Amino acid sequence: MKKILPYLIIIVFWLGIFLYSGTFTSGYHFIDDFEIITMNAKMEKSTFLYTAKTYILPDLSRRFRPFWALHRSAEVKAFGRNFTLWAVYTGLMCIATSILLYLFAVNSGIGKWLSLLFVFLALTGPASVIWYQYAHSENLGMFFLSLSLFFLAKAVYPAINSSFFKILFAVSLILTMLCKESFLLAVPAVLFLYIWLWSAHRNAGLYESFKKNKAVLLIPFTFSVMLTAAVLIYIGSDKPLYAGVDSGIISAGFITGILNALSEINLFWLMIAGFVIIFVIQQFISGNDDRKESSEQQEFNFINPVIFFILIFISQYALYYKSGFHTRYYLPLISGFAFIIIYTTDCILKNKTVPNFTKYGYILFIVILIIFNTVIYTLPDIVEFNKDRKATTNLLNSNLERQKENSETLIVMDPVHHWGFGKSFYLYMTNSGGKGKMNFTFIKLDTMIYPYTDSVLYNITEVYTKKYFTGQIYDSAAGYKNFDLINIFPGLEERFISENSGWFRRENYSRKDFGEYMLFTRK
Repeated sequence: MKKILPYLIIIVFWLGIFLYSGTFTSGYHFIDDFEIITMNAKMEKSTFLYTAKTYILPDLSRRFRPFWALHRSAEVKAFGRNFTLWAVYTGLMCIATSILLYLFAVNSGIGKWLSLLFVFLALTGPASVIWYQYAHSENLGMFFLSLSLFFLAKAVYPAINSSFFKILFAVSLILTMLCKESFLLAVPAVLFLYIWLWSAHRNAGLYESFKKNKAVLLIPFTFSVMLTAAVLIYIGSDKPLYAGVDSGIISAGFITGILNALSEINLFWLMIAGFVIIFVIQQFISGNDDRKESSEQQEFNFINPVIFFILIFISQYALYYKSGFHTRYYLPLISGFAFIIIYTTDCILKNKTVPNFTKYGYILFIVILIIFNTVIYTLPDIVEFNKDRKATTNLLNSNLERQKENSETLIVMDPVHHWGFGKSFYLYMTNSGGKGKMNFTFIKLDTMIYPYTDSVLYNITEVYTKKYFTGQIYDSAAGYKNFDLINIFPGLEERFISENSGWFRRENYSRKDFGEYMLFTRK
């Protein structure tokens, strides 16, 4: 029972969150789920390979995530429009990733309970959105990263011939870097982690460890360099507009930007606290007889984690220089921070000169941070998103139930902040048997929300929206239509009623709210 208890805790933790939040039955969401609808419609009329090709190639023109795009195509083929299956599959991927991260830590010589804390440090918090939103490449990237880390540990700490696991490590790491740019840029950090753990396990130097593992290290490194060069040449470093690198990264504010970014990551402060404990113990508490031994282990306990930290942080900071870190952009960075914290904790626990109060106090802070990230971010975020998902599904179904052959449906939206919602509404109805004609009218919200605080992106999006809905834009000046259904997107109800008081009569319509969305139906 003790052996399977960590696995049961992982399963109960995630399954409890998914069941409590209603993830498996929440349905369709406007954000990116429309791709599932459109790809499924194409696959019903064409082959899987053709549909996958038409999805992967355009995506490659602005992003580098070919393996994820292929995987997404396979998901559509397997699950179609059954969003319960999508939720179950993504949930299973979350649990599998958690277990693989746990096995990586355990096989790296870390105790099972610390390994369990490592899993929850790495996967809870703002970045946990990847486990209940279906369009993010980070979930597949994290799965293959955890798989490559598991094989890394099996290769470094072999119970049997490690050659087999070295091959699996290299292959899984190559697949990881094909999931998204952030995982591609994290490859040097993962390879250094391999050298670090190999040298620690065999009490060897870093260079000697590199020489012993040149093939397994140079093959994925060379592959990553070639792919990075291809991305820079053929895709560029500034697509999409709200992310990537620009000339501002080489400026006087570079260091300030790094400090600001780090200050907003709570795991960073926990990591620093661990470093301080080790430094104080080695320099001021250990006796003279132990001082030499502590000095010899200084590089093992301190330098290697710092090098690993620099490799993982700088690459991710450069990638998200314009957008900053938020939600899923924290991955795979947070996983690296989490390992440093757990590695440091393991060193603290094994050091006999550290007082028990300090040891267990530090562990207590780790547990508190996990609880904080779960209660403040993971749980409320997934509950709110699934609440919105249910509202979206009910709104769309209500429109389908009420529409007739000659129905006139109006959608009231902000042309920038709601562009994805409007497009998603249109594509869902078009591919779900919607009847009549859809008309779109634009009212702008009073405030701008990220990423549309960027004026260039704001203007481009507005132009794109108006072009996309050409021929369906309702202009009240051109004459009034007898709308049967009026859908109003969040934050626009009062403005719509005020600006259309000349023809809109509230008493002629029944009103029903679906979360923040409103549906007026002609009586």
